[in-house]
Amino acid sequence: MGISYRVCTSNEEYDTVQKLEMTVWNMPSADDAITAHMMHIVTHTGGIVMGAFDGDRMIGLAVGLATKFPGRLWSHMAGVHPDYQGQGIGYDIKQFQREWAIKQGYTEMRWTFDPAMRRNAHFNFHLLGATTNSYHENFYGVMKDGINAGVPSDRFEVVWQLEADKKSSHEIPSELRFLLHENNRKPVIIENRSERYYAVMCPYDFPALKAENLDLAVQWRQAMREVLQSAFDSGYHVVDFVADRDSKKSYYVLHRR
Repeated sequence: MGISYRVCTSNEEYDTVQKLEMTVWNMPSADDAITAHMMHIVTHTGGIVMGAFDGDRMIGLAVGLATKFPGRLWSHMAGVHPDYQGQGIGYDIKQFQREWAIKQGYTEMRWTFDPAMRRNAHFNFHLLGATTNSYHENFYGVMKDGINAGVPSDRFEVVWQLEADKKSSHEIPSELRFLLHENNRKPVIIENRSERYYAVMCPYDFPALKAENLDLAVQWRQAMREVLQSAFDSGYHVVDFVADRDSKKSYYVLHRR
């Protein structure tokens, strides 16, 4: 039968979305999840609550909010059940969101994600073609779920132009200089702002790093914050993300227009 995608409209579906949200983000309590009655308000005021289904089982979700900015939809969350991750379902959820948003008159979608999360970075920048030059410190405050606990909730604010080509044209050099590299697993900041393109190292597996050495994970959080905020202040944008499975290295590609 395959996976199907549709807008959720009933309180029963909203309850299922909440339960799935708790599973995806490993939430210890429903207090941190969106309630069913709030999802009803989201859809009533111009946003979207949607699900991905394997038969009758909901295995993916997305919630998007209307905003005060004309033409902008805020994608508060999107996720896939752990049993179904790595199968392209997340990409199809975003495409469903995109098509729905365009029909409603939206021209761009924004959302946040943790800059240290390699898979999200690859998905957002390399696959979808989104960009960013906005970095928020500890955006959600202290978080207790199984994914975000332990470090400040720093976030990129991603911009996705819904009707633009997936990838903009960039002649990225084959060899990039790094503003943030590593030495013996520790972050090393390199001060330089003379090139049009730069790379900024990202931990290849930040959740594993947090579990193994929380102090080192916090060092990476602080170093990435410093380098990326400074680069954005100097006019750079994130335009791509590279992840090399063989070397277990990953990094952002920054461009100054």
